[in-house]
Amino acid sequence: MQRDRPPEDADRDHHVESPKLHELLLKSDSTTEAEVLATLAAHPESAKERDPTSNSLPLLIAVRERASGAVVEKLLALCPEAVKEKNSDQKLPLHHAAARNAPEAAVRALIKAYPVGPLLARHGLKGSLSRFAVVLLE
Repeated sequence: MQRDRPPEDADRDHHVESPKLHELLLKSDSTTEAEVLATLAAHPESAKERDPTSNSLPLLIAVRERASGAVVEKLLALCPEAVKEKNSDQKLPLHHAAARNAPEAAVRALIKAYPVGPLLARHGLKGSLSRFAVVLLE
C-alpha cells in the first residue's frame, strides 16, 4: 500500500526557485524591461534580496545599469527603503543614477521617493548635480 506524501513534500517537489533579480539586472544588455518587470510581478520579494557578491539591493544595481524609469519605480514601490541606503562608498542610488547618466524618468522617480537625496551629494559628483537641478526646478 502506497502512503500519501505530506502536502509540504509535494510542494517542495514543485517549488521553482525565483530568478535572481540581480543577475537579470546585471545582464542589462540582454535583459528586457519586460523580463525584469515580469520577474518583479511574479516574485515581489526579490526586490529586497541582496546580491551575494556586492551586498547591494536591486535598486542600486538597477540604477548603476541604467534601468528604465518603470523598473526603478517598481523597485521603489516594492522596497521603498532602498532609496535611502548608501553603499560602501557612502553613495545613494541617486548618486549612482546621476554618475551613470541614468534615464531621466529613473532620476525623477528617485528624487520623488527621496527628495533630500540631491542635497546629500558628495564624492566628486558636482558635474552630475546639474541633472538634479534640472529635475528639481521643473
